[in-house]
Amino acid sequence: VLGITDYFSIDGYKKMAELKESGKFSNIDLLLPNVELRILPVTADNKAINLHIIFSPSIVDELDSFFFNNLEFEYSENTYKCIKSDLIKLGRDFKRDQELSEESAYKEGCNQFKTELKQLNKIFKKNKKLRDNSITGVSNNRGDGNSGIQHSSLAATRQEIYRFSDFIFSGNPNDRTYFSGQGDRKTSCRERV
Repeated sequence: VLGITDYFSIDGYKKMAELKESGKFSNIDLLLPNVELRILPVTADNKAINLHIIFSPSIVDELDSFFFNNLEFEYSENTYKCIKSDLIKLGRDFKRDQELSEESAYKEGCNQFKTELKQLNKIFKKNKKLRDNSITGVSNNRGDGNSGIQHSSLAATRQEIYRFSDFIFSGNPNDRTYFSGQGDRKTSCRERV
């Protein structure tokens, strides 16, 4: 099983799926589209939270209408959807350069586009098929993961992000112990100040 990760898209997954269909990668039984997002609030390192949504291949053709067209970002009194053309517009608008190449504008648009848990919850609540055909994971890294939210006024937000997630990825053995219910609160890096 191989998950193909892209920021705000499944373009890489589609390319790999075509190659697999043509006979390449016969040693891989299943390809999964993994969409990486950045959500607010930011961590103590001023980085947005790293969140991944792995979708079932069975809904790939519906992701634009179910998911990407419903994710929105507002900048300078304009609303941008999480689709390539809007991400390019966002990048050009943010850089104030309408001549910026599509590649550079898309990269900048992806860099600037952030969403919030409230918006994701709303999208998933409205669509049972989307809920039933995806799993969500959050990084627990202090730099760009959920444990990086350290301010006490955001503790409830941090907990809600954990509740939204089906899995938590971390290289810290203490996190594995804590999140599997085997440790106490002091051993987890998510509780460190």
